[in-house]
Amino acid sequence: MAHARRATARAAAAGDQPVFILRAGSAHGDVVLPQLHTVVEFALPKEFALLGNPALRRTPIGQETVNGIATTKYTIEEALPGGHIAGSLWLSRDGIPMRCDGRFEPDKGRRSTIYWELRDVKLGKQDEALFEVPKGYKKLPPDAVAPLLGMHLAAPPAH
Repeated sequence: MAHARRATARAAAAGDQPVFILRAGSAHGDVVLPQLHTVVEFALPKEFALLGNPALRRTPIGQETVNGIATTKYTIEEALPGGHIAGSLWLSRDGIPMRCDGRFEPDKGRRSTIYWELRDVKLGKQDEALFEVPKGYKKLPPDAVAPLLGMHLAAPPAH
């Protein structure tokens, strides 16, 4: 991921369509809940950042289309300081991670599994407003909304 990228990922939860705002190079993201006029800032899991590491060994195993975007599918299997990462990563020719399916097994602690994919990707110059939280939205802590999303969201470090 040599140059900065931004993406929004959508996931259905509790009849709502939250929007995940992720910024290249940032250790946190935002979950925007339009029906509740609420936003939750959360820390990206460390395992998520590992997948973007250009030094990570990736073996191409084929071409696939993910939600309309041509990608190369890679297998990842590598011992890292503190654990082992394995799985698959689908990258577009522009280096956009379109899908990830993997696991991180730390030397100590619980195994983490990761699965996500991007939908509604629009390539090209985007309006900067797409990557900002709408004005007037309430900000809630991650633990207030995580049960609604069926996931665990870690709080970001204090700014």
